[in-house]
Amino acid sequence: STTSGFQLYNDDTTAYRLTLSNAGNLGIGTTSPDSKLHVAGDIRSTGNIIAENFIVSSSVTYMTQSFSSGSTIFGDTPSDDTHQFTGSLFITGSRIEINDGKANTIVGAAAGDAITTGTANVAIGTRALSTSTTGGSNVAIGYEAMNDSAAGNVITGCTAVGTGAFKTGGTTSAGSFVTAIGYGALNKTTTGGYNTAVGLYAGYSLTTAQKNTMLGSQAGRFASGSSAAENVYVGSNAGMNLNDGLRNVAVGRLAMQGGGGNAQYNVGLGYSALTAITTGIKNVAIGGSALTTEDTGYWNTAVGFEALKDLNYDGAGNNVAVGSYSAANLTTGINSVAIGHLALGTHTTGLRNIAIGTAAMSDTDAGSTSLGSGDNIFIGYSAGGGTWADAA
Repeated sequence: STTSGFQLYNDDTTAYRLTLSNAGNLGIGTTSPDSKLHVAGDIRSTGNIIAENFIVSSSVTYMTQSFSSGSTIFGDTPSDDTHQFTGSLFITGSRIEINDGKANTIVGAAAGDAITTGTANVAIGTRALSTSTTGGSNVAIGYEAMNDSAAGNVITGCTAVGTGAFKTGGTTSAGSFVTAIGYGALNKTTTGGYNTAVGLYAGYSLTTAQKNTMLGSQAGRFASGSSAAENVYVGSNAGMNLNDGLRNVAVGRLAMQGGGGNAQYNVGLGYSALTAITTGIKNVAIGGSALTTEDTGYWNTAVGFEALKDLNYDGAGNNVAVGSYSAANLTTGINSVAIGHLALGTHTTGLRNIAIGTAAMSDTDAGSTSLGSGDNIFIGYSAGGGTWADAA
């Protein structure tokens, strides 16, 4: 013993092996223990080490498992055991398993907080899927993805990836089987099921309508009406402003971008095709800027670059234009047929004309009435060109 406490000294190695200080601290391998048990060296235990607090000093550079196999277990009751890590966590290995007993995978602050009986959900990101209780087989990845769904909701089979994607998250089971990928995609959807939106703000305002497909930045962004159903919008800003459209197909940047309204059964394929449509129905526009001015008319068919580009007739137009620039300048003419490049190209207001052939009836200069002449039939290359009397 010494004045500093009790010590065991090894004469062979001329070293102190054990020190019990006056403060009651036991040191092994050290003569100045500063804890109740202070070991300078390795510790091996074949049993349990039980501690109310387990602290790893910040000076420790790594922890390793040096044996051929072994496991580390934290906690014994998932419902009341919480383990907190402050700092970064780097893991090298083949897999990480997260199991809450219901096949849910939850990662992120407040993510999946309200889940009670819901199973097979994946929530990754702050507040992702945070209010869902009983819904199952949902995937929410991103800040507040599927966040605001009503407590007790039972939506199933939904996928939301991106900040604010499908944020409202469905308020009843009718809002199931939704896919929203992109910032703000299907952000306000409540009971609208079977919708797919991919892209920045795609389908952002859609609430209750179902079975829409919106692909592209802001595609179908302001489609908010209850009848805005079964539409296909593909392309940046495609169908963006059609708030209540039904069964429309728009493919291409600005295709059927619209100015509001409930346009129905229209097809617009190509850059800016049918871009001004509002309430028009059953129009077909295929080609860049085809039928780009038409808003409320119906039953027009335009195939080709800028075909029927200037048409803006409020009613049953019944025009058919096939070929680039065919009937491109027709504004209020109806019941006309133009087939061929530049066919009926300069005509503006005439009715019931048929022009077949490249530039057929394209150069009509019989005075101020020729561009509005009606009931003509011209077939052949440049047929109807030059000066001729108004048939009407």
